[in-house]
Amino acid sequence: MHLKNLDIYRPSHLQIATEAALMGSILHHGFSLETIIMSDDAGQFNIFRHVLCWVYIERNISKLIGEDEKRAEAMTFT
Repeated sequence: MHLKNLDIYRPSHLQIATEAALMGSILHHGFSLETIIMSDDAGQFNIFRHVLCWVYIERNISKLIGEDEKRAEAMTFT
């Protein structure tokens, strides 16, 4: 209701305002900016400091192709 009183109606603007309020609240209640969030690269976890779960990192590594035979062999070894 507060956002509508401020003439904020567009869904994208409502989402931005809601996300900003949530971020402000967790910071106000002591969430440390040093905390690292581990996820599967889902967009909703792309906040503050984040890293990929090792399972998802490995999936991306397995897609790499070495530039030459030596590097390709090193990737296979890894």
